[in-house]
Amino acid sequence: MLCGAIRFVLESVPRYLAYFLLFFFLCFFFVFFFFKQKTAYEISACLVGSEMCIRDSRQIQRELNLTTIFVTHDQEEAMLMSDRIFLMNKGEIVQSDTAENLYTQPANEFVARFMGHYNLVSAHNANSLLGLNLSGIVAIRPESIYVREAGRQYGEHISHPVSGTIRDSQLLGNIIRYQVDTGLGALTVDLLNRSSERLFEQGTQLELMFNKNEIRALAPSVN
Repeated sequence: MLCGAIRFVLESVPRYLAYFLLFFFLCFFFVFFFFKQKTAYEISACLVGSEMCIRDSRQIQRELNLTTIFVTHDQEEAMLMSDRIFLMNKGEIVQSDTAENLYTQPANEFVARFMGHYNLVSAHNANSLLGLNLSGIVAIRPESIYVREAGRQYGEHISHPVSGTIRDSQLLGNIIRYQVDTGLGALTVDLLNRSSERLFEQGTQLELMFNKNEIRALAPSVN
């Protein structure tokens, strides 16, 4: 049908105009096809690149209004690339939600372990030390744990202080990640790297405060 339509047009107009239309059509088709192929290549190439390249890929998706299915085992890539994440375990979807909700409200222990450096502790210990009333396994995000500051007033949503000892630390740019031994077990604590004066050395004794609104009781994972 397309060939018949093209032949009809070529026979119905002067030869010079027919050649011009044919040339214009071929140029348009070539540019469109090349652009689509180039865009697909850029997206594919960027997926294995840096965080900046991933952001560029997201911009391309939005500009072209592309629906894209991206499969990854990398938590950071999933968080950066996705409007909605379907987290799977053994071929089954265990939770589907936005990146923010998946990170802050994990459905079970598997999701919490996949989505970051959650501290997973028994509810019995958390209840006794933090004044909670939960059951099962409790998930605590590293950034929702604070170091108690002398003279500062804390709201009712902040727990009683828990004593701890710095076991190790990692400098991650604007974040310092501490491993702290406490009555709840070994905890990961992420603090903003505001200045060198706030760096705690190994063996430092301190008191930790917990944002109780950010603590989640988890459903058991299905094996």
